[in-house]
Order: sequence, then structure tokens, then C-alpha cells
Amino acid sequence: MKITLLKKASWGGKSYKSGSSHDVDDKIAGKLISRGYAEVYTPSEEVEDGPAPSE
Repeated sequence: MKITLLKKASWGGKSYKSGSSHDVDDKIAGKLISRGYAEVYTPSEEVEDGPAPSE
């Protein structure tokens, strides 16, 4: 399951920064989410811009 960290967390002997996204085992993801350290990853929606204004 892909998650985004809300707080600094560690698993598997490594530490990870808040705001980073990771693909982790469902069991680890469940623990992090239930404890408030992470949320399910949702990709940011890209906004389609029009052409750049000419100068």
C-alpha cells in the first residue's frame, strides 16, 4: 500500500521524513495510519494551464 507520512516515522531499521511517500506492506501501513503517522497516498492533481502569455 502506498502511504504519505504525516510525521517522522521509522520501520525496518530506517527513519523516514514527514511528507514523504512510500510503498509499504499493508500491515505496516495499517499500523502507521492507525497511530496517526501516515495517510493513504493520494497523488496530487496536476492543473492544466493554458499557453504562456506572449510578451
